[in-house]
Amino acid sequence: TWAVGDSPFHVIGNVLVTTGVTLTIEAGVEVKFDSGTYIKVEGDLIADGTSSDGIVFTSSSESPSAGDWDSIRIRPTSGTTFDGNYNYVSGTIFDYVTVKYASTGLDVDDTGLLVTNSSFQSNSTAMSMSGTENMIITSNTFDNNSSYGISSSGSSENTQISNNVFSNNRSAVQLGSVFESLDIVNNEFANNEMGLLLGGTV
Repeated sequence: TWAVGDSPFHVIGNVLVTTGVTLTIEAGVEVKFDSGTYIKVEGDLIADGTSSDGIVFTSSSESPSAGDWDSIRIRPTSGTTFDGNYNYVSGTIFDYVTVKYASTGLDVDDTGLLVTNSSFQSNSTAMSMSGTENMIITSNTFDNNSSYGISSSGSSENTQISNNVFSNNRSAVQLGSVFESLDIVNNEFANNEMGLLLGGTV
């Protein structure tokens, strides 16, 4: 557990959360990353903040900019478990978090994930996903990301992008994958160079 009483946490080298291990980051914690560093999650990462005490992942630089640190990498042995109605049951979660100044904020590979009530600001790419299944991205804001808000590659199944706000990004949502069951509902797009780019969906 990374406890709020020990915050901020300063990541000076890459962090690995191994299979079978859960890293819990308490509400109110700030995590600062040195240049090029990342967290790789093969177990579970519980980043479950609140509306009054969010969790912040950001650069350690005194003059931060997009791409200062690498990413939070969610790998196939990690991810979120849902019930039949896609409600959260267990596993990795990002709720009320802020991700700033990363090269790729969340890099999700061959798994599913719940990301909700969160903010992605001034990253290069806010969220990248490849070969995912059960991606629930809801009630988040994506603002001023210099490349992409959400970008995809590979095939994906059961993807829900709903009730998000995309503003001032170069490309808000770029979905180049083959998708099965893709729902994009009740999102707001404002002042992006490109809004929604779709290719390969079924």
